[in-house]
Amino acid sequence: MTRIEEIQHLIRGLSRNEREELAEWILNLGNFPLGVAEAALPYEQQPSRFMTHDEYMRTEEVSEIRQEYLAGEIFALCGVSIRHANISGTLLTRLGEHFRGGPCRAFHGNVKVALRVDRADVYYYPDIAVTCSPQNPDEYFLADPRLIVEITSPSTEHIDRREKRLNYPLIPTVEEYVVIAQRSPQVMIHRRAEDWRPQELTSLTDIAEFRSIDFRLSLEELYRPVYPSRSDAHESI
Repeated sequence: MTRIEEIQHLIRGLSRNEREELAEWILNLGNFPLGVAEAALPYEQQPSRFMTHDEYMRTEEVSEIRQEYLAGEIFALCGVSIRHANISGTLLTRLGEHFRGGPCRAFHGNVKVALRVDRADVYYYPDIAVTCSPQNPDEYFLADPRLIVEITSPSTEHIDRREKRLNYPLIPTVEEYVVIAQRSPQVMIHRRAEDWRPQELTSLTDIAEFRSIDFRLSLEELYRPVYPSRSDAHESI
């Protein structure tokens, strides 16, 4: 067995959390890019040409499809599954109830957030973004999201868990980043206050705590539209 094969064997024995921490450590070893171009293959459309920031903003004002912008390249977003929509709908409904009468607001995946990666402009469309500021200085993107949630899809899971996990913390106001799996119960919570170390929840009896907005939700309620009975959650999907 070669040294590489030995390392691969050891890595396969790690948990998902440990593999993600190892991957992040490797990325931070050298002068690696933060992955702004990593999204090219999984997205529905390949970028046809380089687009300036101003061109992208003008295009967004009239575009009928959502397009994320990564350092000059644009990527059209795919549609979502019914499972994805059910999870998103449940979370949005509960957030709306939680925020009633308060300053915080939850936005669905039609509002983008902005950040800078190595002096390059990046615009993402999170599945859910929460802001608690009374005013937003820009009409077309959230300037100061506090919580960002992504619900993984087959075409975006790698991006959500790696690229966006590295890039969303570059937004100074983001306190928590949450990744929700749709094919089996799993919620990964990354908090700035905990140096972005992931907390993994996989049992329907677990309670997801979104501390940045003082909100709690059981995985059983979150996944109820997907798994009407508990036994369904343990089936291979």
